[in-house]
Amino acid sequence: MVEVLSVDVLVLGGGPAGACAAKTFATAGASVAFVERSDYGGFRIGETLPPEANVLLAKLGLAGSLGDECHLSSPGSVAAWGRDLPHENDFIFSPFGHGWYLDRCRFDESLAGLAALAGAEQITKANAITCESTRDGDWCVALTTSVRAINVTARWVIDATGRSCWFTRSQRVTRRSFDRLIAVVAVRDDCEQPDPRTFIEAMPDGWWYVSALPGNRVIAAYFTDFDLHDLRSDTADSLWNSRLSTSCLARDRLEGTRRIDGARVVSCATTKLTRAVGDGWLAVGDAARTIDPLSSQGISWAIASGCDAANAVLSADPGLASARYEAEWDDRFRDYLASRQLYYATERRWPDSPFWRRRSVEPVPLPLTHSQQVAAT
Repeated sequence: MVEVLSVDVLVLGGGPAGACAAKTFATAGASVAFVERSDYGGFRIGETLPPEANVLLAKLGLAGSLGDECHLSSPGSVAAWGRDLPHENDFIFSPFGHGWYLDRCRFDESLAGLAALAGAEQITKANAITCESTRDGDWCVALTTSVRAINVTARWVIDATGRSCWFTRSQRVTRRSFDRLIAVVAVRDDCEQPDPRTFIEAMPDGWWYVSALPGNRVIAAYFTDFDLHDLRSDTADSLWNSRLSTSCLARDRLEGTRRIDGARVVSCATTKLTRAVGDGWLAVGDAARTIDPLSSQGISWAIASGCDAANAVLSADPGLASARYEAEWDDRFRDYLASRQLYYATERRWPDSPFWRRRSVEPVPLPLTHSQQVAAT
């Protein structure tokens, strides 16, 4: 038998953007259900939160609990960028305190818990199968779980499904890419953890990111463009190892760590939907826009956009507020593109490198074929 559920808002995706949108709706008294494909188990690539994120965490009621939930404090960073001599940034001088290395499963689960505590109905281990609009202007979304099928009717749908942007793709909305960035990522055992800082190191065709993870692990990602390499599942380890052998900071930091599993390739391209708002729906977080991991702003953007989208729907004139939401986030995205170009432009040691040359000019959307290749990575 198919279960029937009727709510004001259906949020597809239970990550930071979706959970914060659901919490905002529930706190305002709207009936809302949010759907997560997982049960927040397994492994999710972690993220470093900069000290400035503590302000946002305080608003969510999480700032005081992170230290008790297996997350690690981040004391600062070391970067060899634009010059061979590394630059150290010690967070002890930040007015916001230290940063954080997150256990993403625990962090995302905590946000989902706040939404459920506010009154949102949480549906985990569920997948959206189909969606269609009704004659009344509502949405009907079919969900399936391991134990039941659910048909959800909602006036509004919030797409928080990340880079897959499942709902917005069903509405034939195009996603455009502004670069070809991918990460070749490996997680290693790091029992000694000799230096808890984040390490960033520019290389001729990309850059390294190395940081601690909870559970005596370290994550090491080499960022480059997917079309500069013959990347397949059986060549990822080779690229990761070859770039590590010619590095300085990354190689020194990873000395003494032990392999856990092979390297994996994930898409990290800067992307944007051609529109993130439609009749009865909005896209938030990575479903709407993705930004370069170099900014360390991915989670902050996701949380803020989820809250902003919910407040737009809750306003007296949701249509006007939704248009304003999109305009404001488009402006924010343009500012981000300008800042990204300026920061990459400070690295001038390899002017003939395609990777760095591409980032020295004003970013424009790539041809659709490139966008499709990045989305498929």
